[in-house]
Amino acid sequence: MKKTILFVLVSAALFSCKKDKEEPIPVPTVVYPDFSNLAVGNYWIYERFTLDTNGVYTTQNIFDSSYVDKDSLINGNTYFRRNFINYPFSTTYVGGYIRDSLSYLVDVSGNILFSSENFTDTFYTQYFMNSPVDTVAFIFSKMDDNNLNISVPAGNFNTKNYKKTYLMFPAHSQSGAVRTINNRYAENVGMVEETLTFFGANPNYTVRRLTRYGHN
Repeated sequence: MKKTILFVLVSAALFSCKKDKEEPIPVPTVVYPDFSNLAVGNYWIYERFTLDTNGVYTTQNIFDSSYVDKDSLINGNTYFRRNFINYPFSTTYVGGYIRDSLSYLVDVSGNILFSSENFTDTFYTQYFMNSPVDTVAFIFSKMDDNNLNISVPAGNFNTKNYKKTYLMFPAHSQSGAVRTINNRYAENVGMVEETLTFFGANPNYTVRRLTRYGHN
């Protein structure tokens, strides 16, 4: 009788161990906030402003628009095509295919355009040169201004900034030794403020600021 009881206990223990090993441990799904707002039919309208060295914005009474017109499966991933219409010529140009990848916004070449989580790494570096003997600036990009509240014509938004910094070489630093281009995104909205390419001799910037957004 004792042997029978012992056999039953051992068998139960082995069955219990085997059962425990066969049950996979569930892996929690991490859901990252959406800062790109990519969906076919979504659009954004921007007003252009001049930003001077005192931090004052002055409207240029120019409005640009951006919209997502299609999605495409590329290398097994779904990308969205975001187009732009620029005033005053009403010229449409394709801004390229982009997608969300975990906490990142990336293009088809894998370049990181934004991250909602990574405020440590440098995503891009380059020397900008006019000629082999004339270096204009050293450029690098990384995330900055985490959770900065800004006010634009569309309202007040809590933003994160993909910032490109230009360290200007002495021969090209007449308008500042450090110049920056900001791309500020808000959750469930997309880009709410964008600095356009600046001119080295002009200390001011042209900035697009969101006036409205929605879905067609």
